[in-house]
Amino acid sequence: MSKASIITGGIHTDERGTIMHVNDLDMEEICRMYHFHQEDTDVIRAWQGHRREQKWMHCIKGSYAVRLVHIGADVTEPSHELVVESYTLTAGQSQVLHIPEGYANGFKAIEKGSILMVFSNMNVADSGTDLTRYAADYWQTNWNK
Repeated sequence: MSKASIITGGIHTDERGTIMHVNDLDMEEICRMYHFHQEDTDVIRAWQGHRREQKWMHCIKGSYAVRLVHIGADVTEPSHELVVESYTLTAGQSQVLHIPEGYANGFKAIEKGSILMVFSNMNVADSGTDLTRYAADYWQTNWNK
């Protein structure tokens, strides 16, 4: 089983400005990207599960609470007792959260106007056939931490 992980980049500032990078992000598997723009910090986008699709998340404005659950191959009725992993992504940190296949994810903006960039290894059509949605309260977690 692959585990979710943070890929850390760096930040360099000089008289010309600032550059943020995540040079260790291997984009060979990535075939599409999209953004979530969240004005409302009460909206929780959860839960979406994938058996084969991988995601890479990068906060480009504001901050997000991201929650993950490893569901493995049992996407139809995973246990409600699975461990919820918690991550906080912020625009001020140069990092990407890699979510391997076999995970359900959910996220919530912490700050109004936050933007989350997401990369995927599947096109839209294939992703749709791999997607299983669960109720927002399927796994209990504190979204405000």
